[in-house]
Amino acid sequence: MYKLHYFPGHASLSPHLILAELNVDFELALVDLDSDRQKSAEYLTLNPARRIPVLAIGSNVIFECDAICLYLCEQHTHAKLLHAVGTHQRALCLRRLICLANILQA
Repeated sequence: MYKLHYFPGHASLSPHLILAELNVDFELALVDLDSDRQKSAEYLTLNPARRIPVLAIGSNVIFECDAICLYLCEQHTHAKLLHAVGTHQRALCLRRLICLANILQA
């Protein structure tokens, strides 16, 4: 099961949308910035850079929004969220994915 560590407005929207689109089981874990939870020892083991979001898959973690989104799309090829490597259509999908993660939700 996936666990998405998030805080509203901190690049968590696109991984959240992709998890929902994939219709997979996932848990949301709020990282309370008001209490500096991102600086806690527990969170630093997930992400030493203290950035949000983090996707945990068992004991494995991925951080950086674009990396999380790409990972999810590539792990769930049945959903066909990305086109084949090397195609122009894939480049367009990646552009939209990166735009969603870095521009639209900002």
